[in-house]
Amino acid sequence: MDSIKTMLPQLRNLSLDSVHGASAFRKLADEILRLSYTGLTLPLEELFLEGPLSSVDFAVLVSSLAHLPNLRRLALYQCRNPTPTLFDQLHKVVPQLKALTIVAGDCHEGEEWPEDLEAYLPSLSRFTDLRFFAFDRRTPTPVDQAGEPVYAAQSQLEFAALSRVGKVCSTLTEAVAIVSDVSEGTTGYFASYEREKGRTRINLRLKTVNDFLISWERWVRVEED
Repeated sequence: MDSIKTMLPQLRNLSLDSVHGASAFRKLADEILRLSYTGLTLPLEELFLEGPLSSVDFAVLVSSLAHLPNLRRLALYQCRNPTPTLFDQLHKVVPQLKALTIVAGDCHEGEEWPEDLEAYLPSLSRFTDLRFFAFDRRTPTPVDQAGEPVYAAQSQLEFAALSRVGKVCSTLTEAVAIVSDVSEGTTGYFASYEREKGRTRINLRLKTVNDFLISWERWVRVEED
């Protein structure tokens, strides 16, 4: 971490993958704050963080992002229990984002997030420059009035969810519902949006890719179902 702190004033892209030390990201946040207080404008444009954080340290990390005026692409993995409030907080500090990835779990499978999809959309739609969004929220199986599960293919559920995301968040051009993100590759439902005369058309494919970071052009296709 000391070497990263030394290079931070020159870095444009920073990826910290599979970090196990609980204090590592807090040290990064503290250094961002320290440098900003000296009057230095950090050039960081892309930030990818994967690792555990306490709720207090996570709050400090989010607040430190306000001091990265050039940040355009952000990925936060292992967020644990992401709520709509998280998106409100991120919009407050980095409204200029063009790409955002939020992963709640350990990436071995999709997670059921604490709120319904509709609860997140108002906050997400406030990012008026956002072009790309990825998340590991698994759409739960619907139930009928008696509380019994209603069968539906997962692809149908994710198509409906990503369609809704694309319609509400009108600036998006791509979105991904991540199924798994492991060393062998990232599998997910990849959606692209075409907009014309107030209508939104969605193209959805289940794919496995490698080199998944936080930007559509970074993906290298491995296979396609």
